[in-house]
Amino acid sequence: MTDAIQGTYADFKLVKTRSVIQFIVEIPIERVDEVYKLFGMPNFGAEQWVAIAPLKTEAKVDTSRKDAYQEKLPGAQAVARSAILCGEPAFQDWLVDQDGGVRPEGVDPEYYAAELLRLHCEVGSRAEIATNEEALTAYLDVEHRYRDHQRYGPIPEEQHLQGDSQ
Repeated sequence: MTDAIQGTYADFKLVKTRSVIQFIVEIPIERVDEVYKLFGMPNFGAEQWVAIAPLKTEAKVDTSRKDAYQEKLPGAQAVARSAILCGEPAFQDWLVDQDGGVRPEGVDPEYYAAELLRLHCEVGSRAEIATNEEALTAYLDVEHRYRDHQRYGPIPEEQHLQGDSQ
């Protein structure tokens, strides 16, 4: 026998006259003997304190998105990553810093990051990164520099995007 019983949180009831709630846990009927051995019958003349805690369960991971990503060609994977990065405030700020440090007022940060990335990759759309080898190489360069910045901090001034002429 254990000192705990597992059940599912089913409901709670507000008891206004006593300023309490009743917390309802459903337990399979097959475990009634265990419940009785642990708690006995309720004694309305005496309180019996118990503890309640949620159980950590294995999260059901939706692998369909991960599988779909892994089935893509490297260029298409880079396009997907570029969209995610442009949505991240830290990347947006870093990219603006690489371009000179000024974001125009009133411009959506995600849109502006995507625009800067398109300019650096010399494409009209990030989708072109998937089919244009030079654009893919340029994107990967930006991505690697950003990841290095995350790991190691700022890079030397002469290596910023606007200073590239290699």
